[in-house]
Amino acid sequence: FIASESIFKFLGHDLNMRLGGTAVHLENTRLEINRLYEISIENLNNSIDYLLGEKVDIKSIDDNEDLVDRLNEGITKEITDCISHESNHAVSESYSAYLNISHNIERLSDHAVNLVEYANEFKEKNITLNEVVKEEIKNFKNIINQMLSKSMDGSLVKEVETLEDITDNMTIEYKQNMVKRLSTQVCTAEGSIIYSNILINFERVGDHLLNIA
Repeated sequence: FIASESIFKFLGHDLNMRLGGTAVHLENTRLEINRLYEISIENLNNSIDYLLGEKVDIKSIDDNEDLVDRLNEGITKEITDCISHESNHAVSESYSAYLNISHNIERLSDHAVNLVEYANEFKEKNITLNEVVKEEIKNFKNIINQMLSKSMDGSLVKEVETLEDITDNMTIEYKQNMVKRLSTQVCTAEGSIIYSNILINFERVGDHLLNIA
């Protein structure tokens, strides 16, 4: 097992296995992944708020992203070590599922960092978001938070799937709105390109949340 006390709160201790074997370690893996999820949720919401022009501590987003990367790496090493020594097929499948969940959660935080970069690009190019675009972003934030509240509960996968379909439809609709604004010169080509990338990131967040569910 990986000695990662500096980043882990629940894993990285041989004591886990001595106290209860695989069952305890699986539970601690779940708890560590839940912690990873909460950090990524915070990063996503802060990055969207920053995109909307609210005051946000950008350093905290960068620090959280670094922690998410390190946690995902540590969880991956911990789980792969367990799988290599595990003979029970059902347990191995549980570890594999946690591994996939951890990787998808890590990608959520990556998209949060992308959104911050797009917000900074708007600022550097003196591009201001109009109220229509801000409302579209708020709508995405609302749907994403609904998904975030359900994705870690596998029994709600159908609800998450329905919400993910909504994000797909919103992406199509908002891109069409963007083209209309561009054709009437309400927005610039440069701003439209950035906004298109933002919409793609929102859609991919939905994809990862469905994968998690």
